[in-house]
Amino acid sequence: MKKLTILTVIVFATVMSAFAQDKESEKPSKFGIRAGYHSAFMVIDGAGLAGTEPLNTFYLGVFKEYKLIPMLYAGGGLEYFQNGFQSTIIDLKRKLHYVSVPLYLKVKLGPVYATGGTALNFKVAEKNILAGASADPIGEKSNVFDLPLQAGIGVKILMFSIEARYNWGMLDINNGVKNQYFQLGAAVFF
Repeated sequence: MKKLTILTVIVFATVMSAFAQDKESEKPSKFGIRAGYHSAFMVIDGAGLAGTEPLNTFYLGVFKEYKLIPMLYAGGGLEYFQNGFQSTIIDLKRKLHYVSVPLYLKVKLGPVYATGGTALNFKVAEKNILAGASADPIGEKSNVFDLPLQAGIGVKILMFSIEARYNWGMLDINNGVKNQYFQLGAAVFF
């Protein structure tokens, strides 16, 4: 756990320093906070797991964006969220807690923008909740790393934005299962 936390901090520091601007630079960078609704589910070959429905939680994070040229930005950040599912057959929730380092490009035209990129997702905890009681998973645990592709749209007015993003997990996290999740939230730029 300590190694994973240290690795996450190192990756985040590297990403943030890559977007750092020196005092002489004319290209502005912006820092922000984002949070919102997070709906996650697990799939095998693109189809949801039988007898499950999405796990509805939240996401929370910080980010920094750097203006490359007019209308094109590069961004990165650090986020926390939970992926998993809820069973429709028994009272069971599977929760995979992640710390994520999203990396993306953003094209902005007026107040509207589109994003695309990837993320480095590090699993920091994994729990099954059966009939309200929390327990460690029995048997094989999920992989500690996931690499989703993401696409999104949003609208920014003044220092606030509303955005929607969809993420497709590219790596097998457990016996052919992949993560997919939708995020709908708001951000504040400073």
